[in-house]
Amino acid sequence: MSDVPSRRGFLRGGVGALGAALLVPRAAAEPDVRIAPAAPAPVAPAASPAGFSESAAVRVTVNGTPHALRLGGGEAALDVMRERLGLTGAKRGCGHGACGACTVLVDGAPHASCLLPGVALHGRSVTTIEAVGGADLHPVQRAFLAEDGLQCGYCTPGFVVSAVAFHDAWRAKHAGARPSAAEVADALEGNLCRCGAHPRILAAVARACAGEFDAPSTVSPVRVDAVAKVTGRARYTTDVKLDGQLEGLILRSPHGSATLTALDVDALRAAPGVKAVVAYVNVGGVVRFAGQEVLAVAAVDRAAGLAAIEGARITWTPATPVVGMVAARAAGATPVFATKKALDTAPSAAEGAVFPGALAGNLRGPVRLPFARVAQVEERFAVARTSGTTYKETFSAHSQCHTTLEPHAAVARWLDGGLEVWVSTQSVHDLAVDLSEHYALPTGAVRVHAEYVGAGFGAKVGMQMESRVACDLAKLAGAPVRVVLDRAAEIAVAGVRPGAEFEIELGATADGALAALRGVAYGDGGVSVGSSVAVLARLVYDSPYKDLVDYDVLSNAPPVKPFRGPGGPAALWALEQAVDAIAWKRGEDPVALRRRWTPHAGRQRLYDWVDTLPAWKERAREVGADKGRYRRGFGFATGVWMPMVQTGVEVRLEASRDGIVAASACQDTGNGSKSVVAYAVAETLGIAPDRVRVRFGDSADPASCASSGSRTAVSMGPAAEEAASELHAALVAVAEDRLGLRDAVAAPGGVKHAAGFVSVADLLAASPPITVTGRRRRDPGGYYLPFAASGLRFFDETPAAAQVTEVELDTRTGIVRARRSWTGISAGRIKVPQMARTQVEGAVVQGVSYALYEERRLDPATGRTLTADLETYRIAGLADAPEMDVHFDEGGFEGVLGNGIGLSEAATVAVAASIGNALYHATGQRPTRLPLRPDSFLEVRS
Repeated sequence: MSDVPSRRGFLRGGVGALGAALLVPRAAAEPDVRIAPAAPAPVAPAASPAGFSESAAVRVTVNGTPHALRLGGGEAALDVMRERLGLTGAKRGCGHGACGACTVLVDGAPHASCLLPGVALHGRSVTTIEAVGGADLHPVQRAFLAEDGLQCGYCTPGFVVSAVAFHDAWRAKHAGARPSAAEVADALEGNLCRCGAHPRILAAVARACAGEFDAPSTVSPVRVDAVAKVTGRARYTTDVKLDGQLEGLILRSPHGSATLTALDVDALRAAPGVKAVVAYVNVGGVVRFAGQEVLAVAAVDRAAGLAAIEGARITWTPATPVVGMVAARAAGATPVFATKKALDTAPSAAEGAVFPGALAGNLRGPVRLPFARVAQVEERFAVARTSGTTYKETFSAHSQCHTTLEPHAAVARWLDGGLEVWVSTQSVHDLAVDLSEHYALPTGAVRVHAEYVGAGFGAKVGMQMESRVACDLAKLAGAPVRVVLDRAAEIAVAGVRPGAEFEIELGATADGALAALRGVAYGDGGVSVGSSVAVLARLVYDSPYKDLVDYDVLSNAPPVKPFRGPGGPAALWALEQAVDAIAWKRGEDPVALRRRWTPHAGRQRLYDWVDTLPAWKERAREVGADKGRYRRGFGFATGVWMPMVQTGVEVRLEASRDGIVAASACQDTGNGSKSVVAYAVAETLGIAPDRVRVRFGDSADPASCASSGSRTAVSMGPAAEEAASELHAALVAVAEDRLGLRDAVAAPGGVKHAAGFVSVADLLAASPPITVTGRRRRDPGGYYLPFAASGLRFFDETPAAAQVTEVELDTRTGIVRARRSWTGISAGRIKVPQMARTQVEGAVVQGVSYALYEERRLDPATGRTLTADLETYRIAGLADAPEMDVHFDEGGFEGVLGNGIGLSEAATVAVAASIGNALYHATGQRPTRLPLRPDSFLEVRS
């Protein structure tokens, strides 16, 4: 199955492109039930009323309802569904037929509707997600609910539609037989999930095909918002459409470095359909990266806006851009920021504060923590070189794009004295504050909405340019404006993990103790500063003898942003391979060596767990044991992350005879924070989670935290428990004061009293509405620092992860596959195990994708992004996901409210390192460069 994902580009892009001229069905009803045939046969549209380049009268049946439409030749079927008919379940993800988020059924066959001309629908019958399943849901939808086969949900409607076609065809031939994971992955190869719900999707579809969800019995979803997502009812920012709404489009610099010498703004304002123009670079101003925002227009529709931008009269004086860290550090390289004052305008790549650093050419730094024992580190290395073991190497990691399937998007409108914004954000409350400050508005005059967010991974925190552009244009135009980034912009500028080089040296004493660690890391942050790699290598092993230094390398590349465990994957890619190398040099088990190097109790328990794994115990004890074409190896790596919490966040409960609503200005980006709150309230009251409705995504509700840094669950859960305790106390008062019950006390599900028991529902029926607010309190165990940093507190005890990966290398092609994965997590109590498992599995999928498939490439001459779509920028598909086992160690963290902390970052940072160690085990060749492309291993021969 290793070749399956490589066909995705042809099937979704090649066939989709052909479908721009012809309607191309994917053969859902073939006997072998391959949804996407390897050699599709194009067919012409049924009785097309006109050529595809012309507008035409189109008659099409959509979800059983006939429609007569006048469509332009350039209108895609997706736009017909979304803009003409208001059916927003199908999503625009990539816009070029690669991701499957827009899948609909045309005459029963699934199609990527973003590339299918609307006029090709003439005489056809279309089924969108809105018509799938009905009130009882389709078996596939029920399976997705039961298996938790989703996270952010943006890709889910497309997956469900494709899976329904496969399910129905499979059942017609195979009755109740269960397809293999490979068969499901093969059938759904045209659909992508960026969150990494791959194992749950595969299991859900297989179980549905086996008939396990045929009965329309109630299936309890793991997530409280899952039904809305599998039915397409969940509305994201890209789905918002207000009366009189205009479309905002951005003109971006084609140059990596240039001066703007002429711009005719008046001509742009006079262009047909244009209602407002805002310039972000003035004449005489410079641009520092290709894709930088130059100006934006608001137009009556997207076509008018694109026409205006394409016809813009603009003149540049280009300069030679500095592209890549080699060019940036070369002698005589042009400084990207000529002065320290200019550097002060650079964007931040950090999740928190940026440490100060000197500027020398394009090198900013060094950044070194003040307690490094530089002289003692050198002394200990001198001893290790003579009587112990040392290892020194330079490891490099590439730049990875966030490329969430829901693109960055914002809709803004100005009201009397205020501003209202719908935005895909990871920080509803913080964004409202940022916008208030930026536009000098009173607190509370800005209202931010984000009911559903299609993931973020760190790229959607705070005020991003799409929000600013939408607000600026809306103010000038006097009308609502929507700004949605296309996929090229999403990949180029909306979020990138910085690349890195890490020169690392590690030493062990004669008896195998950790002697010293030192390293210098260079972060490839483009025009941004604050990348951190070396500093994160401090977190794993206990020793005062560490000297770790970070530098920013500035270049004419777009700014970077924090990405799930920022700095962690690159740091551990180097550190954990260095530890592995020391173990092999000493002839020692890599787990045993690590066991001696850290007393961390949770990590020790995870090491015990790893030692019990049959596959790990039975692995070959020498490198390169396989001698044939296919080489298999096992690798181990340790993961860690900084445990943080945001105290002071609030959850308000609004309880009445209609039920209980939990409200907070938080957001659910697919991390399950809505469900965390629902489960916390339900557990405290002793009721079912589906009795609690959660309202997130409105800044008018109580203040909350951002969804980043693995802080959301640990921040929100205790606040919800506190609110539920307050509500329970209020219900006891209702029992005593309104119902006259004696000896009333709180009990699971309601209130006990001298004469019996009364339920929560009955108490609410007898009471006027009750509103209580819970606030997250200080943790009883205290914190690592005596003060808050950027509103955050850091725990003294860190989470731990243990990652084992089995890989297979095809020595003939150089292709590496991750076959199996075992992930152990020590993060304390797990309150919703199935949802936590999905989160960990997604983290592993992203780690595999980072290690093996993804790589942003820039044109060295211009600085433009070459990997600007989901064909050339490849993320892991269903067939790329290894078999997974997840183990939770729930001990420790007694000093934390709720006895548990965040786990999402810890679960992903060590995956690449474990793959690198596995490849060394398989071949005896130590990989030092990410991604692990096939050409890296072509010299390994059978």
